[in-house]
Amino acid sequence: MNALKIIAMPTADASRVRSAMRDGFGNALSPMLSDGSGPCRHCLRYSGSGERLLLLSYKPFAKAGPYQEVGPVFVHADGCKRYPSDGGFPADFSARPLVLRPYDADDNIHDSQVFADAGSAEHAVQALLENPSVAYVHARSRTRGCFMFRIERADQPAR
Repeated sequence: MNALKIIAMPTADASRVRSAMRDGFGNALSPMLSDGSGPCRHCLRYSGSGERLLLLSYKPFAKAGPYQEVGPVFVHADGCKRYPSDGGFPADFSARPLVLRPYDADDNIHDSQVFADAGSAEHAVQALLENPSVAYVHARSRTRGCFMFRIERADQPAR
């Protein structure tokens, strides 16, 4: 299999909401205690029970376009280290079912999304990225459809 580049929420985005206690859409944020089921989009791990999380609205696209969805995401309220892009498929997500949504270079949804069963997401992403028209894939929650992280080919320029 070809190596993948995993793109977590940028540190600047996570730091901005932690500092302002507002998201980019004006929503006031308040830390909440995790029950152990909140996936942080910055460190790409599920929070431990009792860790403080922020729930915020987030748009995982840099430019405007018709598919630029905004949705709810969690980040650790007290900071965390960003998941490294060369860290491989995140362990906390590899054994979970995910929705994989492919996009082209213009941020348009390309073809159909894939519903990956637990343990099969990494292989399914590799198959999607074999199509040269697919520039990247969003991993999303299978239960709620929320954005988790972006996946690119390892040889794509840094983002």
